[in-house]
Amino acid sequence: MRERIREQRYGTVEHPKLPGLDVLLVGVYVVASNTMGSRIGRDGETAETNFLADHDMTWPYIGGSLFGSNISTLIALAGAAYAVGVYNHEWIGRA
Repeated sequence: MRERIREQRYGTVEHPKLPGLDVLLVGVYVVASNTMGSRIGRDGETAETNFLADHDMTWPYIGGSLFGSNISTLIALAGAAYAVGVYNHEWIGRA
């Protein structure tokens, strides 16, 4: 009964399977990133050194980092909204 109700609401969705090459590449990526992380982690640096740059960062670098992370989110949200048909009609055709 629940299965039939779920099919009526959402329809049936077929999930595509990843080809073997994709699975291999993801596996290589996971192994490489774990290996690199464990080698870098042996340097004996503290968390303060890794995450706060040992308090040597100046404000332009910090501001650039914040701007880059925020603008990429804004662009992604705008693209997602356009993909589903949400747009501001007042912006279209305005010069």
